[in-house]
Amino acid sequence: MEREQGKSEPPEALRLCRGRKTQAEADAKALGFEQEYEVGVYTRSQLSQWAGEQWLVWLEAAAQDRAAHEVAEEFEAQMVHVRVRNPHSR
Repeated sequence: MEREQGKSEPPEALRLCRGRKTQAEADAKALGFEQEYEVGVYTRSQLSQWAGEQWLVWLEAAAQDRAAHEVAEEFEAQMVHVRVRNPHSR
């Protein structure tokens, strides 16, 4: 995407520390902010920070899901399976 005339890229050092343009585009897509990024509402830095926060939240949720699944497996292992008989059949 070309920058509009009159707008310039940030200095090289700032641009490099904020990440690559393709990563910012991927972050914008993952966050649902593609249009906002394209028109300049959000910066690479903001998108990078938000995407990092979302990744950490996702990892935490996955760990909680895994822990809940392990508890459920332990509970199921302790259950005694009982076969229910139909009182009408002999």
